Amino acid sequence: MALSGLSTTSTEFMPTIRFNAREGVFSRADRVLGADGNFTTVLAPINEPLAQEGILIDVANIEIGWIRFEGAVDITTQHHSLGLPGPQPTSLHKEGIRLELWLPKAVAEGAQLREWTHTAAGVKNAVNELHTTWEGGTEGLGDEERIGGAVVPHVTVGTDTFKTKNGTFHKPTLSIIGWVPRPVEWPVPAIVPAATAPTTTFAAAPPVPETVGDADLPF
Repeated sequence: MALSGLSTTSTEFMPTIRFNAREGVFSRADRVLGADGNFTTVLAPINEPLAQEGILIDVANIEIGWIRFEGAVDITTQHHSLGLPGPQPTSLHKEGIRLELWLPKAVAEGAQLREWTHTAAGVKNAVNELHTTWEGGTEGLGDEERIGGAVVPHVTVGTDTFKTKNGTFHKPTLSIIGWVPRPVEWPVPAIVPAATAPTTTFAAAPPVPETVGDADLPF
């Protein structure tokens, strides 16, 4: 069954990964303290380890909702089972997805638990297809493992290209290759309706320089 909308609860500055749909590049986004005492965000490409080692994705608790990246970032989402959190706030908000994932230790730079937020149609379709595959692969599991996310899929991540009237873009390909127990350090998020959760508003992100990604190592 397809996801019933797009959602998310407020974010508390969880480390993130990013996907550039024009270039097809996945990056780990790290906050780095500079000599001047200010933090900047540095992107480290991680396509190769995501394709070879894979990641763990909390498909059971995908969130959908309204996301704004232009100007001040604004994210209002909730558990996908609850549907969209109200009407579109402004024309700058787009339907988007938010999910939590677990990176291989050597790729994570100390933060294996990351979040991934996106509004591109190619990304949303890929996540929706992953959710459908997840549903079929968890039929033999109990509610705690399946619905609660005590067992999570091990997913390899690739990219594919597609063309639109606006040019050529990239979309993720997400393939489940196994099932593993949820890491004990990875708490199961509570299902909280966005109507009772505070909206998350952040200042615009600073310019982002790119760096070389880390070597590929297992979980």
